[in-house]
Amino acid sequence: MGTSQPNDRVRIFTVALDTFPALRVDITELFDTELAARGFDLDWAMWRREPGPGGVVDLPGGHHCVLGAHADRRGLLWKLKAWLAFLLRIVRQIKVARYDIVQVRDMPLVGLFVLAAGRLFGCKFTYWMSYPMAESRKYRAADPQEVLSRPKRAALRVFGAVLEFVQYKIVLPAADHVFVQSEKMASDVAARGIARTKLTPVPMGVLLDDLPPRPEDDPFAGTKAIVHLGTLIRVRRPEFLVDVLGLVRREVPEALLVLIGDAPEDDMAILREAAAKSGHGERVRFLGALPRAQALALTRCAAVCVSPFPPHPLNDSTSPTKLIEYLALGRPAVVSDHPDQSRVIAESGAGISVPYEAPAFARAIVELLQDRDRAEAMARKGPDYVARCRSYGALADEVERVYRALRGPRTSA
Repeated sequence: MGTSQPNDRVRIFTVALDTFPALRVDITELFDTELAARGFDLDWAMWRREPGPGGVVDLPGGHHCVLGAHADRRGLLWKLKAWLAFLLRIVRQIKVARYDIVQVRDMPLVGLFVLAAGRLFGCKFTYWMSYPMAESRKYRAADPQEVLSRPKRAALRVFGAVLEFVQYKIVLPAADHVFVQSEKMASDVAARGIARTKLTPVPMGVLLDDLPPRPEDDPFAGTKAIVHLGTLIRVRRPEFLVDVLGLVRREVPEALLVLIGDAPEDDMAILREAAAKSGHGERVRFLGALPRAQALALTRCAAVCVSPFPPHPLNDSTSPTKLIEYLALGRPAVVSDHPDQSRVIAESGAGISVPYEAPAFARAIVELLQDRDRAEAMARKGPDYVARCRSYGALADEVERVYRALRGPRTSA
């Protein structure tokens, strides 16, 4: 990749629903690594992660990040003032820097301000929708399992309705382009009246350059390890895998369920209790949240990797990262039917997709545990598929094309 000439550089300012410094790989790898190397000058606006005032910090390469003040444990009035100050800094930054493109991630109300500032100062405006944030409020308000007082539930319902109106009636129709998380999300957004021609799916990917090797000593030797990598929060129903394990062990007694991930203590207590009551508690290994390199290295030792996703309108439009990591590591996967997961399995041939039902999930796992030649043949297909379709280098190709088309050609001064 050659060095871009000054005239080729694209200047983008993104307001993100993240804390600084960013941890999400679709920011650190797709933007700060891939796009930065392709001639993009990237400035950001985020909230402080640690206590401290708002302001502007300098980043390497002459770039900047506008910071919102850390607002934890403060009253409502203080938070409103912090938000107002943050928005004013954002508008001032756009005015001074005159970017080619201004962008907002997952914040419809902030999108109103940035859209207006962008139009005022001659910038293109894009919106990055990695999750259906507006709809999530509506579902939370209607969910009887959410512990909410009646006034809070009503307020959440009203807030969700406002966000949906702003997002689908003002911000997205006015945007020059919209990035979404998956093909399913693109279909959902298009069904709300947004032109499909200005929607680009950018699913989650993986960085291939830092995948760790398999450990010299297999920590699961003598077992047939079924590995789940990722969060174990209650809403994801991780006890489903405990039920699956019980069915698998009827035919493969040496099966071991390995859970690499964590959740709030209340959620973990419920999961541990479910494991203990199942009669298979001694075959469930809780490893907790591990450093990424260690977690991925252990995942290489799996006989089968799993990714169950409970069917739900909010889940259906997501793009699960764990499945892409499994494939990149060369492991066969069993996943529940889900728009993005099923597509990846069909395109790659690196696993089996089944309904979100414990018997179906268990049967697929048993098939791969008992037929190791078939399982490893599937596993070998994963890394090539990820390199072609889901590496951040491959994803950056499409994102770069959109941004450069938006900015348009430049002529030398």
